[in-house]
Parts: sequence; structure tokens; C-alpha cells
Amino acid sequence: MRAEMPYLAAGAVSIVGGTAREGHFPTHGLNAVIGTVVLVIAASATSDTKAAPLVRAIGLLLLMASVMAATPAFNKKKVKK
Repeated sequence: MRAEMPYLAAGAVSIVGGTAREGHFPTHGLNAVIGTVVLVIAASATSDTKAAPLVRAIGLLLLMASVMAATPAFNKKKVKK
């Protein structure tokens, strides 16, 4: 796995979770997209260095946190009015 993949996945999970919670594209979704792009570029710059395992581990922690934050949006029952 490349060093930038966890950051890409975390960004995708945050956008999908925000969309599920709000019912449309999140209000701060553009900030999440820009932050994901910046993190992917920074992680890509470290891909063949000694820091790559640390960057990948931090990315996996970020992915785990975004999954844990997005999960309640999918568990709540939708009430139709």
C-alpha cells in the first residue's frame, strides 16, 4: 500500500459520511476535499523515504477516526415526515 492511500480513503469516508448525515453535499465538503488533496500530496512526497511507514501509520489512524465518526450517520434510522 502506498503512503497516500489511507488519506484518500479517509477523505472519501468523510465526504460520504457527511453526505449521509446531511442528505446532500456537506456544507464544509469543499474544505474536506482541499484538505484531502493537500494531505495526499504531502504523503506522496514522502513515499520513498524513511518517513513513509510513519506517514502511512498516521494515515491509517486518520482513516480509523473518520470511519468511527461517519458510522453513526449510517446507523440512525431515517424518519419520513
